[in-house]
Amino acid sequence: MKRKIRCIYIDGIEKSGKTSVTREIRKFLKEKNKDLCEIYGIKHYQDHLNMQDKILNDNNNSFVLKEGSLMQVFYDYVKRDFGPSTLEKDFSSLVRKEKEINHNFGAAHFFLIPEDEFALDRVFKEKKPHYIMNILNFYKNINLYTLTQGLDIRLIFFNEHDKIYDVRDKILKLLKNNYEI
Repeated sequence: MKRKIRCIYIDGIEKSGKTSVTREIRKFLKEKNKDLCEIYGIKHYQDHLNMQDKILNDNNNSFVLKEGSLMQVFYDYVKRDFGPSTLEKDFSSLVRKEKEINHNFGAAHFFLIPEDEFALDRVFKEKKPHYIMNILNFYKNINLYTLTQGLDIRLIFFNEHDKIYDVRDKILKLLKNNYEI
């Protein structure tokens, strides 16, 4: 049975194509005639969540597309070597609100991540950031952490040959097979 959702979040490592994929998902949602509300960035994230909750409560046909969500908030901490226990302590209210939105309205998180070293080399043509392996290890295991239980997080792996349209198609296939929009 497909799960009804009214929120799609696009996140990923830097240079992974988040903005391009978000643009493609926007086109898909507009074709579905949704009252689309777009939210970008993670600055003032609690305010974004409150606004999102209000939008979804006020209009049953509203749909939220976000580039930059809780997964991106975590990103900045993980790259500084903080682990799940610190995230849980520092972001428990945000996690709680995200779980509430997921429970009440349905939210799917899509995190773009290179599947191997070759894809990583394509993303970082020059020098890879020193923290990138911490990031990859954290997100590859994201669904194992107690912190994220109750959230619907899908890792979207891309290889060195994938184009933005390939990544988009992976997400669209998941949306069509698993979700009612």
